[in-house]
Amino acid sequence: FCVHAQQGDSVLVVPDAAQDPYFAENPIVRGPPYVRFYAGAPLRSANGEQLGALCVIDSNPRERLTDLQEKGLKTLAQAVMTLFETHRALNDQTDQTRRARGERDDRERAEHAEADLAVLVDAHGHSLSVSRRGRRLRRGQRTRSSGERRTDRRGRSTG
Repeated sequence: FCVHAQQGDSVLVVPDAAQDPYFAENPIVRGPPYVRFYAGAPLRSANGEQLGALCVIDSNPRERLTDLQEKGLKTLAQAVMTLFETHRALNDQTDQTRRARGERDDRERAEHAEADLAVLVDAHGHSLSVSRRGRRLRRGQRTRSSGERRTDRRGRSTG
């Protein structure tokens, strides 16, 4: 049922599924929950992606929906999509915040690292952070724990 509702542009109404040639042999019509009446509104994302259908079912056949009932079902479907989109946006924002925190933490770890040279680069190969010892090595200064000689930026001995 819902697959058919989500593919349409309007509310799909099946007043009596047991009498409908397309749905009469469906297992949920012939057996539990014994669907007789079905009304479903498509659920689509803002970019048109089909996500499912919001439906109303009954074990008794019914007449078609009134205009007010159909409008109510469409309004509920829109509300569901608004909630989905809001939830998705919040998840995206949370993921971005976590990534930003992780990058900040990585930068701080690299800056405080005591390795000879710790460099944090982004996906494009741009240097984001260099460890303290790495900065001292780049400036040609002696590091605290090594007896290295002073060198210029190209690694040549300066004395």
